[in-house]
Amino acid sequence: MPVTIHCSSHADDFGVHSVVKLANIQFDFQPIPLLSEDVNCSMEWGGQTHYFDVYIDKRDKDRGNICCSWFLKKAGPCLILGPIGSLCYPWK
Repeated sequence: MPVTIHCSSHADDFGVHSVVKLANIQFDFQPIPLLSEDVNCSMEWGGQTHYFDVYIDKRDKDRGNICCSWFLKKAGPCLILGPIGSLCYPWK
């Protein structure tokens, strides 16, 4: 089942993407110093729409340029932490 993802920040719109299982999308952005910039996404599949902030400056700025790889579960998105596992969050 495809997932339609639309992500944007205050300054950028990263477009609408349709992905299937095990596919990925990628976008790059540069947070503006002294301006808290978040990237929020809507994710729609199976007739339901969910929302989540994939980048929150206060939460993620110290992760550096390796941030952020996510995978989706019905309960919410999970941030991949490399070989140590993942950190899952509920939908907004």
